[in-house]
Amino acid sequence: MDKRLKAEYRRYAADEAVTATALTDKANALEAAGKFRQASPYFQAAAKAEDRAAVWRNLLK
Repeated sequence: MDKRLKAEYRRYAADEAVTATALTDKANALEAAGKFRQASPYFQAAAKAEDRAAVWRNLLK
């Protein structure tokens, strides 16, 4: 596999992981404030971002 392509895959995986972390942090803050209904979509979006990061990492194998 081309080095540049691998580097892009790594970058995309890292970007998705950062997105997942930010969304989880936002969801946890909302949950701590007792806003459970508002936190739920953030948790769901974070899970999807984690899945996308895993897909990018699997392409490196």
